[in-house]
Order: sequence, then structure tokens, then C-alpha cells
Amino acid sequence: MADTIKNVELRFADNLLPSQLMPGDLIKVDNECVTIETITENEDGFNIYTRDDFNEEGHIYLFDDETIEWYVFFEED
Repeated sequence: MADTIKNVELRFADNLLPSQLMPGDLIKVDNECVTIETITENEDGFNIYTRDDFNEEGHIYLFDDETIEWYVFFEED
């Protein structure tokens, strides 16, 4: 029987501007990785609504030139 279980690890990928983010992305907010639910642009920045592993909603505001840590799942063999 083939080994079908893979090790999946959450890893830091880059620091991104809010204009580079999209719904579904994982970002770090207050030392916790959360998923972006919606992101909307306004006059001088972005409203980002998030959801954590406990299904709790959150909100952050980032200015156009601020960066935030972006994470991805990495599969190891």
C-alpha cells in the first residue's frame, strides 16, 4: 500500500502589500495565522476581514504602503 499521508507545514512565504493579497490568503495578525475573508480598498488603505481556526471573525486596516506576513502550506514528502 502506497504512503498517502503527507506532512503539511505552514511556512512564511513573503511580506506583501495589501494590494497583493486576495481572499483565501493566510496572513499573520497578532502572532496568529488567519484567513482573509474579504478585502476592500478605500481612499488610503485596505479593510481586511479575517477568520481564524476557531471561526472567529476579525478586522484589520492596512495603509497602502504597509506590508504583512503571508504564509503558505508546504507539503513535505
